[in-house]
Amino acid sequence: QRKYVWQEKQWRELFDDIKYCLEIANENKENGQEIEWTHFLGSFVFERKGKDLIVIDGQQRLTTITLMLCAICSLFNELGEEARFRGVTKYIIGTDDMGLDYVRVDNQDLKNFQFIVTESTQYNSLQSKSTVFSGSYLENSPQDNVNVKQCFFFFYNQFQEMIHQNKDKDPADELGNIKDKIMGHHLS
Repeated sequence: QRKYVWQEKQWRELFDDIKYCLEIANENKENGQEIEWTHFLGSFVFERKGKDLIVIDGQQRLTTITLMLCAICSLFNELGEEARFRGVTKYIIGTDDMGLDYVRVDNQDLKNFQFIVTESTQYNSLQSKSTVFSGSYLENSPQDNVNVKQCFFFFYNQFQEMIHQNKDKDPADELGNIKDKIMGHHLS
């Protein structure tokens, strides 16, 4: 397990790329064109160890994408969109042959990562997720734990801003579009 070293420079680059792809898709839709822009994340290298795949190359990207999806889950939860929420959690949590849940991208060394994944994938219509995460549950050391926390909040805040900036559009639909772009689904 390598440390999680990505910080705002890398998150912003990735966010800007996603935003650019969404803007191009929206412009094309308005012009009646169905041209899809995609973003190439690079290749990943894994090594099989028993049932598990160990990430040799791509850990920073996979950790970041998982945290992005956690932010999207939290926002769907706050919008009261349970079905859409469940649609995203399946990318974060899998179920094995015994019917037990497991985290698809895991990092046992990072308490903040584990906390965020656990909390954001539990639907709770009674509480705002942001209050859970702003509580004292998240650790402020070591640095990669801090990076995980800041990464989650970076995407949570950016996505929240994006889905609420256009008053004519439904925030849940906008969030759905963001999720589809990240997961590479073609919008029909």
